[in-house]
Amino acid sequence: LSLIDKYNSNKIIRLIETIGNGCSYGYLVKNFEITRTKLNKYLSELEQRSIIQRDEYKPVLEFIHEDLIPLLSLQGFETADFKLLTKLAQILDGSVSIRSAALNLHVDPAVIKKLLDKYESAVKILT
Repeated sequence: LSLIDKYNSNKIIRLIETIGNGCSYGYLVKNFEITRTKLNKYLSELEQRSIIQRDEYKPVLEFIHEDLIPLLSLQGFETADFKLLTKLAQILDGSVSIRSAALNLHVDPAVIKKLLDKYESAVKILT
């Protein structure tokens, strides 16, 4: 059973209108009483059905060279960060959005975005 089938049509129409007016995830989560994960799944379903369309940044994360690991550790990266970066390096090839990767890995998109920003900053400092 899809998330769309779980909602009544009034709620779907209200959500689509709200998205059309432009709003943040936080606003949708608060006003529709839904978790961010469910909201992402719901928005993905609306997008797959061509009801809404979103432009998304689709990053490319290249292989993390072993020489960088000690340097990244000095920049504050932890074991969990390296595990997530390794998984992301396999997924983020320029064809997948952060949101899609988050759904696939069952991680909040904000966590992935923050980690990628932290990684990008660390690599800039190191080079």
